Amino acid sequence: DEKGVQRIYAFAPLASTLRDCQVSVVLEIPKELALTASRRIFARNVALLVVSALIAVLSIWWASDVFILRRVRAMVRASRQLAAGDMSARIGKIGVRDELSHLAAVFDEMAASLQERIAREVQVMASLEQSREQLRNLAAYQQEVREQEKIRIAREVHDQLGQSLTIMSMDLTWIKKHFSNRSSKIDEKISGMFNVIEDALERLHTVTAELRPVILDDFGLAAAIEWQVEEYSKRIGIECRMEPTGFEPDLPKGQTTAIFRIFQEILTNIMRHAQA
Repeated sequence: DEKGVQRIYAFAPLASTLRDCQVSVVLEIPKELALTASRRIFARNVALLVVSALIAVLSIWWASDVFILRRVRAMVRASRQLAAGDMSARIGKIGVRDELSHLAAVFDEMAASLQERIAREVQVMASLEQSREQLRNLAAYQQEVREQEKIRIAREVHDQLGQSLTIMSMDLTWIKKHFSNRSSKIDEKISGMFNVIEDALERLHTVTAELRPVILDDFGLAAAIEWQVEEYSKRIGIECRMEPTGFEPDLPKGQTTAIFRIFQEILTNIMRHAQA
């Protein structure tokens, strides 16, 4: 209009009986007033659309959390517990029967099978460890029996054979003393018999010491090793030197015997293989 206000105009011609000329009817309304209702309806529709969209998003989020995310989190939690070593971890029932429920059931079956397998392995390992312990006890018992048998044989050999050789030496001494009228051949024979008896006694001492050195029981491991080094040097001719430290642990008899036997085997291996 003349004031610059936007208006909407509507007009229509009319037939007038009063005037013989063109007559029109004109209606006008400001544009803002004409569009108020439509704008209000548009704003309401937009608000309804936003609310509907928000409700839809919240519904989708809730549905995904209830039917998907919670179930996935339960599966992840059970998987982590299983990976951490908790073989009793299970997912259980997680809602309706679908692919996720089927996957959870398969996971639970796998976990149960794994738990059963590990239980069997633990039982087998326990049985194996028990068998190893029994074998160790049996080996220790056999070693103890061998050592006891060596002690018995050494004592019998030393007592019986040593006594016999000593009696023979005393008899030869008595013969040498009471038979003065004897030839030089007889004296030579008697001297040879004395040498044989002394050599037999020395060999007897060596054999009994190898079977079970008395010094090991009477004076301990360090003294027995020192004696073995001296005997080894005398018998084999390989120079040996022992540097005692003055320390000797208080070990059980079985361990002391085992260490001494290991040391004897070391010297034997040196003699056989080291080309010393």
